[in-house]
Amino acid sequence: MKSALENALEQCGFFLRGGFYPEAADDVPLLPDGQAVATLLVVGSVGPRMWQEFQKERADCPHPLDEWTERRLKVIAGQFGAHPVFPFDRPYYPFQRWDKRTGTCFKSPLRIEIHPVYGLWHATRGALLFAERLELPEHEKTQHPCKSCVDTPCLGACPVGAFSNRGLEIKLCADHLAGPDSEDCMTNGCLARRACPVGKDYQLAPEQASFHMRALRLYHKEIESLS
Repeated sequence: MKSALENALEQCGFFLRGGFYPEAADDVPLLPDGQAVATLLVVGSVGPRMWQEFQKERADCPHPLDEWTERRLKVIAGQFGAHPVFPFDRPYYPFQRWDKRTGTCFKSPLRIEIHPVYGLWHATRGALLFAERLELPEHEKTQHPCKSCVDTPCLGACPVGAFSNRGLEIKLCADHLAGPDSEDCMTNGCLARRACPVGKDYQLAPEQASFHMRALRLYHKEIESLS
């Protein structure tokens, strides 16, 4: 049976990815009142479900998805006595490390997290920090989904070879997305992600994929301006 928290998250299109009991090496911040965090729960999204809710309340602002996510999760956090933190907070929190601590995802050949059911079509949206030690959400123990993939189609799908076992070559990706041959990636989403056979049922619709690709292109420009 799903908890009240899980039901509240699902109404907004979020899902409870997992959680853990923080240790010193996790670099979890103190709560606003100075207490240590006893339980950290990671909140994510899968496929187009959250997008549908976001579109109903989308604000006209520079970062509408961040604004909507923060507003929605703060309401839920208040209902359940939690303090929310987000991947876009600065200074940045180690969300990738926290994702790994939940034990629900694995590192893919693209060097991004792959879920055994949702594939590459999931994202971390925030974390809920609790002063109390809560029961952690259960998740099925599964093997790394990439271990049964012989051809690693994801690594060969990028039209400019921006992915390798070392990760993403940001400049190659940025130059491609800014160039004349980027329509497929910009309209339908990253070809490397789309080549993964895991979680195909959760692939993003073109409108949602295009939104995220435009955001990625802006991120590349920001990185370039700082170099």
